[in-house]
Amino acid sequence: MRKFASNRKLKDIVNIAISKGLEVKESNSDWIYIKGSKGQFEKVAYNTCNGKFFVYAPELKATEMSEEFEGQDWYDELLNIFYCDELDDPFYQ
Repeated sequence: MRKFASNRKLKDIVNIAISKGLEVKESNSDWIYIKGSKGQFEKVAYNTCNGKFFVYAPELKATEMSEEFEGQDWYDELLNIFYCDELDDPFYQ
């Protein structure tokens, strides 16, 4: 399982997702929602407090613990949107 240094800040998650052409919907709760693309998933629910996410297509397809999807472009892209590999990542600071 891939390990990360930290969760990204909310504003960075939103900026990165939008820069990748994804639609982000913020709510008045601890969750944000990202609309899927490329037919891989319909929606991702991301908890801004604990860093957990749930991928729906339309049923639950994956979470942050779904090792079987590591190496697939769509899943690795989500991991890179939500988490920092290194503490010197420009979005971490």
